[in-house]
Amino acid sequence: MQHGNEQLRDPRKIFKTLQLVHLILVFGMFAFAVFTYFIQENLRLDAMSGGSMAIYLVPVLGLAGYFGSQWVYRKLLVSVRPHHPLSQKLTRFQSASYLQYTCLEIPALCALLAYLYDGFVLHLAIAAFLILYMYSRKPTVKKLKEALPLTTEELRLLE
Repeated sequence: MQHGNEQLRDPRKIFKTLQLVHLILVFGMFAFAVFTYFIQENLRLDAMSGGSMAIYLVPVLGLAGYFGSQWVYRKLLVSVRPHHPLSQKLTRFQSASYLQYTCLEIPALCALLAYLYDGFVLHLAIAAFLILYMYSRKPTVKKLKEALPLTTEELRLLE
């Protein structure tokens, strides 16, 4: 009987772990963005006064991270089938989510480092956008239902 209860708790545990990791990543990036905002003393609005390549690189990385995160997420979840076990579906959803967060976090981190280096406010804005988008990708049961072909019994196990 103990083994059956373990299986019932496992899907919820996997999902709660994903939610916790998401919260930690978003909070960490937000805290770093606030930190960089307050330690940067040379706030600049003029992009061309610094002559840095970051003015071109950061927006491209930001766009690549945004669109790449969506592509990776969809690409990993398209192979999930209704007959797969719930643990496999959740593992695939977890992997897709982690890769999506990584695709957003790396360009946001680069944008914040560029902001620290040259103080150009656009870099901070790009990082803020990516962090907000990452926050909007918070894993919920509703998003799980939309992303995966779940049965009624599987949904019951997650709630």
